Amino acid sequence: MLLLMTKQNEMKATELRIGNLIYFMDELIDVKGVDFGEKIRYDNTKRAQSQSHFNPIPLTEEWLKRCDWENRKDKDLAVSFGLTSGKVHFVCGNYYTECDTVHHFQNLYHALTGQELELKSEQ
Repeated sequence: MLLLMTKQNEMKATELRIGNLIYFMDELIDVKGVDFGEKIRYDNTKRAQSQSHFNPIPLTEEWLKRCDWENRKDKDLAVSFGLTSGKVHFVCGNYYTECDTVHHFQNLYHALTGQELELKSEQ
């Protein structure tokens, strides 16, 4: 079984994909691009900021609900959420990993399913 762990509150521009959700100065944004592996574009202009201005979004039960995870019925993808550990535990065949940020969750879901993780709008 392969085990992969992530370090909380560390975020590098190179681990981001277009569409990932992160915080820019306490504002929720989606990544528009990464320039030269170190600057993050956050709007449709050519403006970019260094990665030190951005923070990951902690993965919580509320974020899982926004991902509509309660209604997912992926027969090949078993997922559990540890409330005490604050991490999502993925099991897919012989593959096991944990993640604790929304952008890691988005990336892992895409890597395992080939699909983008759809989010419900906030209500």
